[in-house]
Amino acid sequence: MATRLLETGVELTVWNRSEGPAEELQRLGASVAAAPSAAADDAAVSITMLADDAAVQRVVAGPDGLFEGAARGTVVIDMSTVSPDTSRSLAARAPEGVDVLDAPVKGGPAKAAAGELKILVGGPEDAFERAGPILSHLGSSRHLGPNGAGAAAKVLNNYAVITLVSVMAEALALAEALGIERDAALEVLGGTPLAKTVEHQWPRASGASPASFPMRLAAKDLRLAVDAGRRAGRPLPIAEDAVARLDRALEAGLGDEDQARVVSVVIDG
Repeated sequence: MATRLLETGVELTVWNRSEGPAEELQRLGASVAAAPSAAADDAAVSITMLADDAAVQRVVAGPDGLFEGAARGTVVIDMSTVSPDTSRSLAARAPEGVDVLDAPVKGGPAKAAAGELKILVGGPEDAFERAGPILSHLGSSRHLGPNGAGAAAKVLNNYAVITLVSVMAEALALAEALGIERDAALEVLGGTPLAKTVEHQWPRASGASPASFPMRLAAKDLRLAVDAGRRAGRPLPIAEDAVARLDRALEAGLGDEDQARVVSVVIDG
């Protein structure tokens, strides 16, 4: 995403928790800041894309965080996949005159590089309009409502994506139990509502396509859905089973593999 912004001519200052990615972006023309607060200094828009809620809280609202460097009129856009509660909390803690948007994305690295992400946005509508030119470089964005709305939509989206991979895995296990050859089973599933899952996820599950969505992040994202359901008194047993399978894959050392590799955990037992 940062490379895409540089390619479109955006003046960019970056900070990363590990040095390697920041150094690569510096070679491409970005300035490198010593801390998030310094990265936010004089920036009209500050963007975060981090692994989990705790990291977002630290980088945005912690010591030397973005909020410390953000001036009145700045729009802070968190594009991470986090709990809607975290998004609302950040918005409530923002300095006076600083707006916060939650704007998680749909689409993997290839879509990010091409500027074709789908961006789900929650927050003040005027801040969304001010951030529009920057977001347009990254993809198409849709304003869904107040702070937390974008984060909630992403949790729902990933619930469907991740659990359907588990359903595909179970279907292939059933096919094996029934004595159906793998290619024939995939052809049959391609004519069912699982068709898109088979098309997009089986190549990653089988290793034919490179990883796009790490297992460790998928497990974290699906837990957001399970936790939200529990808090509302709406248990999600399908998601709970899928999380258990992802956890088995993590225990097997597959955390950095694509989440579709959970198929092997289900099929191989």
